[in-house]
Amino acid sequence: MRNFGLLGIFVGFCISEFAPAFAQTKPSSDQKAGACSVNVSGNANTVSIKCDGVDRTVAEDIETILNRTLNNVKATKDLSAKLDRLLKEMSLPQTTVAIAPSGIANAAPNMGAQTVNNFAPPARTIPAEIRSECRDLLSRTPLKVSVHALVGDVEGFKYAKEWYDLFAASGWEMADPQVMSIIQFGTPTQGIEISFRGDRPTSSGQLIAIPQSLTPLAACFEKAQVHVIANPYPDTPENFLIFMIGSNPN
Repeated sequence: MRNFGLLGIFVGFCISEFAPAFAQTKPSSDQKAGACSVNVSGNANTVSIKCDGVDRTVAEDIETILNRTLNNVKATKDLSAKLDRLLKEMSLPQTTVAIAPSGIANAAPNMGAQTVNNFAPPARTIPAEIRSECRDLLSRTPLKVSVHALVGDVEGFKYAKEWYDLFAASGWEMADPQVMSIIQFGTPTQGIEISFRGDRPTSSGQLIAIPQSLTPLAACFEKAQVHVIANPYPDTPENFLIFMIGSNPN
């Protein structure tokens, strides 16, 4: 590929610069670069190409191309255009693609410009088309709510802020002036978890009945197509909701 690229550079130069002058008189000149050189001499427009260390087969192919295009204007123009594109491609830096799980690039040795693909799950958001409807639902039974997100989870905090703003716009009493960032010990919460006043389940897999006041919120969850973990606690104040946004489960 290196030999072909070098020959391609000079063949393109010869065709673009000297072929149109075959019917004209041109002063003698020398053009040299790299391992190949182009020499033009005499009023007969004699052109010679000299390359060192070039594969014989490649050289013969170049000779064949030149012989077939010298007396064909259309073929000369087509070849010149193709060589121009080749020169542009050869001048571009080599690009490698580094796969970056969790945003950490694990690439081979740096051989020029690199493209990093961060295959992170899409950020969660409340669909714009249901926000107005959810606001109407939540305004029917406004409660007091504290909205939480995990410390250091930027995506989760932004998602929690959307819910905070939705509760506030629906007339709910906000227990805190902003989304509260908390630290969890043990396995962190994933998705959405709500805590409210109620009896703890007595067995695994037991269905949990949510208070009537949270029915509109449940309808909003259904419209948003989100999975929610419900945790009743008997010591939670009446008409008070703890709304926890955990890490993205996707």
